[in-house]
Amino acid sequence: MGHCSAARVPLADFHALIAAFPDPVCWGVYVRIVVSVTNSGQVPALDVRTATPYIEGPGVLVSAPAWIPVLAGGASAHLTWTYVSPTAGSLRFTTTALGRDARDNSPLTAGSFNVVSSWRI
Repeated sequence: MGHCSAARVPLADFHALIAAFPDPVCWGVYVRIVVSVTNSGQVPALDVRTATPYIEGPGVLVSAPAWIPVLAGGASAHLTWTYVSPTAGSLRFTTTALGRDARDNSPLTAGSFNVVSSWRI
């Protein structure tokens, strides 16, 4: 009698970084906030997006990213928001990267992270 064993393919694995630039900026100038998401697993991640961002400060949303239907294993993607500030101050942006594992539909998260961008006169 033979013995068979199935190799278990690692699940999708999320990592995320956030950055704002330029920083600082003069009020009235656009600032971009970029969340870079990497799937370091071997299985695709599905429905990659961020939770609704928590915004604190005088920023006015100009554009927001669409969700990413599939993020292949080993791939990275960038989700970018653009804000403009009508007054001086600071903008705090907090969110979490989310998705689902393609193999078993389990939820994926990349923690909560935030960035602060200062607007100056």
